[in-house]
Formats: sequence, C-alpha cells, structure tokens
Amino acid sequence: MSTLDSLPEKMILRPIQFVPLPKHYHFTVDCVPGWQPPRRDALVLYIDAQLIGSINKQDEAGDHGFNELLQSLLGHAKSHNLWEQTVQCQVIALGGPAGLTYVARSNPQPLRFPVRPLADIAINQYPWTVLTGDTPPPFALAFPNGRRLYRRIALGGGLSALAKLWYVKPDGSLEDAPAARGFDRLTFWQAIFGMSLKETRNLASVDVMAKLLNAHATPPVPATGTLDAMLASVPNYHGLGQCLLWTQTRFVCVRDHGPNTPFAMEFDNFGFHSEPLQSWLTNENKSVVWSYRKFKSPTPAPAAGLLSLP
Repeated sequence: MSTLDSLPEKMILRPIQFVPLPKHYHFTVDCVPGWQPPRRDALVLYIDAQLIGSINKQDEAGDHGFNELLQSLLGHAKSHNLWEQTVQCQVIALGGPAGLTYVARSNPQPLRFPVRPLADIAINQYPWTVLTGDTPPPFALAFPNGRRLYRRIALGGGLSALAKLWYVKPDGSLEDAPAARGFDRLTFWQAIFGMSLKETRNLASVDVMAKLLNAHATPPVPATGTLDAMLASVPNYHGLGQCLLWTQTRFVCVRDHGPNTPFAMEFDNFGFHSEPLQSWLTNENKSVVWSYRKFKSPTPAPAAGLLSLP
C-alpha cells in the first residue's frame, strides 16, 4: 500500500469529462459532508502515485497551446508512452504548516489519454511528407469522418518536449480513439495549410474553404468545367498554376515541387497520392466536371496556439 492509499478518503472525484481545447479534461472535486480541505488551492492530481499538477491549473492557459494541467498530463503520457491508454487518477489535498503535507485523498477515476500526436515537422520538410510518413501512419477515413489537426505552436524552431500537431474530435477535445486517428479528403488539406480549428469547426462548403486559403476563380480558366475546357483556356497545363480542383467526391491540390514542376496531390480513402500534373491530366476522365480555384498571393499563414481555437 502506498502512502496515498493510507490517507482518509475525504473527497469525491466525479467522472472526468471531455471538454474543448485548451482544457480537454474537466475535473470536478467535492468533499464529503462535514469536511473541508485546509486549502482549496492545494488540491493536486496524482497518477500511479506520481504528482501531475494542481487541479486549479486546469483553467490556467499555458504558454504552449494547452492549459497548464493538460500540458502536464500530456507530458506524463509522453514520458511513459501512455497514448490511448486508460489509467487511474486521484486528487490529493495538501495541508500542514508548509502546505506540503498529505491530508486526504479522493476516490480514483479512470482517465484516458489521447492518441499519439503527429510527428513534428522540421522546417525543411514538406508537411505532406510528415503527415503521410508518420509512425503509425494516419488513417485515410471516409469523408466527413476525418479529424482536424491542432497546431499548438508554430512548426518552425525545431523539436520540442511535446509534439506540435494533435488530432481533435468534432467536440473540440483531443482524439482518443485509435481508429479515428486520421484524415479525410478535406481535413488532410486543412491540416497541411494549418487552418485554425476556429475556421474549420462548421466548414461545410469547399468553396468557402478555398476562399479562406486565398484561392479564387481566375478567368480565363472556367470556375467549373471539364479538364479539357480548362486546358483549352490556357497556353499549356502550366497556365493552371497552383490551384485547387474538386468534384463532389474528390479534392486535388496542385502545388509546385520546385521550379516549373507542378504536382497533383490527393488524399482519399486509400491515403495520399502525388503525381506530376501533366501525367495526372493525361490519365483523368476528361468528361468529369471539376471546380477550379487558383491560389493568390499571399497564402494565409498557418494558425497556431490558443488564438486558433474557437
């Protein structure tokens, strides 16, 4: 029996709730009738007899895109490789002259950690290289079941103690279901371009998404038409420029992989595909009608941290 187990159980830790970022977990602690802790600001969370942090820190914004207690919890998960696992936690009340004496404990409650975050992106890497080369790789999920990505801090500046990229559920909390650790045809590109959770929370229109990425209809290329009609409007396929192309079931991003080397890139139910634009155009069905939007300069800067949250 640990020292914590010998303490009187004077507090009631309610079932832990999932709430939107930057908090993720909500802890509610009550006291048994007739007892009050020596200090309400000295209730601390323990996991497996290891101190995690103050319960009061669950509502205190940190410097790295999470509230302070959540950041400590995720650091604990990283140190002990607890992703997707459920552990028991409990709250301990401190007291005594220095406020450091254990005086009471709560009942335990299960706490489930989120799925493993995405690998960090180095400043000299294409984002899609990491999003498709991560271990384990993100799942290719059917639209609209893909998860959005939260960039807790900007990607530049090298690695950090905690990963920068985290999967988020539709309710705004961190994803904890392994089968949902992945993207669909739109959330993949929302992640690539660093669109904020605020922008993408209720984003139902691809046209609106294109405008948010500063991609617009650009004559003489028709905004909607077959690939043959689009190619007929420009001197050669380079005239399409860096752009977005989509149908009701597909979404393709055309970006340069170097000077005059446009590639057509797509994320679908089978994962990520990349092909030189010229060969992609040759192999596509020319009778299919696509929507076309060309990127304008500048492309919006990726959103990161607390300001990107709803």
